[in-house]
Amino acid sequence: MIAGQTLIPAQYLNQMLNQPEREEEEEEIKNYITADVVKRKRTSKVSGRSPFAHRVSLHDILHHLKLCGWYWGELSSEEADSILHTASDGSFILRDSSDACHLFTLSLKAHRMVISVRVHFSRGLFKLDSSTSDCPSFHSVVDLIYYYLSDSHRFFYVDVPGYGEVRVTLKHPILKEVLPLQHLCCISIVRSCRTQGHIETLPLPAHLKRLLLEFCSESSSS
Repeated sequence: MIAGQTLIPAQYLNQMLNQPEREEEEEEIKNYITADVVKRKRTSKVSGRSPFAHRVSLHDILHHLKLCGWYWGELSSEEADSILHTASDGSFILRDSSDACHLFTLSLKAHRMVISVRVHFSRGLFKLDSSTSDCPSFHSVVDLIYYYLSDSHRFFYVDVPGYGEVRVTLKHPILKEVLPLQHLCCISIVRSCRTQGHIETLPLPAHLKRLLLEFCSESSSS
């Protein structure tokens, strides 16, 4: 984790200098992308289906992220700091990581500070680089973010130089662009429902329930 722009804890600096470990993580990311392409081609040959009909891939993950609105893509830490500087605590954005060993970084506002938390990828799962020992892992970054965003009582801890462990919650996504009103309504309703089963019990017309379920399918990695 990095607080501000330049402070790097000694333990993380040591990890950064540990080249074998970094190379292993970087190789895993490369293998994930390469394996996905190979599996898509194999699936298309065996089943006759398009290679793009295969399981969730990096392409699918990026597609789902763009649907959410709070994924900013390529963005420096300085630019993230500028965006979050005047935001309230709990505000956040997701951006591409500048570190070769990580795909994404979560930049957020907590205790009047801008903190950047890398998103780890290991064995096909994404999790936050948190000091919380039982921090959950997910197949999708979207699922990871919504896990905390859907419940205000969920939190995690990050080690911030000079401050120790800081408790963090995700409350206010900062959108890169204005989303259609229908899309925003879907996000609001889905956030209030813990499972797709809850959506089916909502007092809504059948066609609206179908719309919400389709939105869930597009925004999840299942």
